Amino acid sequence: MIKISGWVPTPRANVVFVHGLMGDAYATWSRSDSFPSPDATFWPAWLSTDIPGLQVFTVSYDAPASNWLGTSMALQDRAVNVLQVLLADETLRKSPTFLICHSLGGLLIKQILLLLKEQEERNPKARDLLASIKKIVFVATPHTGSRKATLLGQLSFLAWPSAIARSLVANDPALRQINVSYRDLADDRRAVLSHLIFYETQETFFGGIVDEASSDPGLQARPIPIDANHITIAKPTDRGAQLYVGTRDFVLEGLPPPSEGHCVPSDLPVISHERSWNLIPKVARLAVMIAMATTAYFYFKPEHFIRPKEDPQEFARSYLALVDRGDFQNAWDLWDPLAKEALGSYEKYRQLAENNLRPLGAMMTRGFVGAPAELVSPSGYPHGLYDGVTYRTRFATANECRAEVVMLRSGRVPGWHVFGHQLSPIAIPC
Repeated sequence: MIKISGWVPTPRANVVFVHGLMGDAYATWSRSDSFPSPDATFWPAWLSTDIPGLQVFTVSYDAPASNWLGTSMALQDRAVNVLQVLLADETLRKSPTFLICHSLGGLLIKQILLLLKEQEERNPKARDLLASIKKIVFVATPHTGSRKATLLGQLSFLAWPSAIARSLVANDPALRQINVSYRDLADDRRAVLSHLIFYETQETFFGGIVDEASSDPGLQARPIPIDANHITIAKPTDRGAQLYVGTRDFVLEGLPPPSEGHCVPSDLPVISHERSWNLIPKVARLAVMIAMATTAYFYFKPEHFIRPKEDPQEFARSYLALVDRGDFQNAWDLWDPLAKEALGSYEKYRQLAENNLRPLGAMMTRGFVGAPAELVSPSGYPHGLYDGVTYRTRFATANECRAEVVMLRSGRVPGWHVFGHQLSPIAIPC
């Protein structure tokens, strides 16, 4: 916990700022990241100068949303951790203390007050701290969780949500229990504990983070909408901003007059957190993700086939010339390997060709009719580039012609191959 400014000799009251997920003890409350030298938009410092006798603190703890960015404690563990920090400062127990919480910070504070309630009978420090906490400001707190945290959970292998982020899943039973128990505590202490609640009404780049329903803890205080998103709601633009004015007036209400003394601003230290970077789990997870992405790429990527240089009509004519001469062996050599596999063998191909062509007699004339547009991997066919050539062919035993189609295919190895040879059984005019 970092002291922003103190009051000598006796503070009128204490204000503690508690940031949320992915937050920072300084940057959460400022429109600039120029720390540890805060700029003019660092509004905790505004309170310390606008309200004489106020002592201001900000809590610093590590809360990455994903284990890719570091590690974090679970919500309950972090609450115990922050509570010990609060208990260690005697001034918080001796003067009225107000808590200003953004997002996850509000959940931490609710859990902390529940812990204080549990310990008040056996721990004098806990009893004194609980008694000193008079006001709490919730700023965009997801009292029943966030749908974005639910999405992180659904994408858990990729997003790898941290332990504390997993605590924020929408309608999580643990959050519901904290909320219900806190309502009972707040009702029991309604004479000495009051609340101010703000909620966001705009979306971030990633959409809305905390909706109106989750922002409402179900207390006597009515939530106040703010024209801001989940990030900017904690960064008022100036002293006239609605969130700042409301918070300042809420803190001032009922405060005793300031005692003799003076304000002492504190130098803000550079914040650093000890982080475990999970090197081995990260490498293992990255390896699996790369393998999955590589497999998906090669499975779904569109195939690009190079069009053979040889004209399909010329290739079809050379094939048909072999068939006309009865040179079925060389004609078979021009067939596509996949088509050969479908036919079964050369002997079967030769037998089919002879049975179809022998009754018709010799080829007399063959006129080119046309060719359809080239197709790439049509449905129901093996991957490849396809072309077809259609002829009107007359044979010696008939006065009429037959439609004759030679289908060609070029696969991974460029070059035309015969994929089909069809002769219509229906005669057509020549």
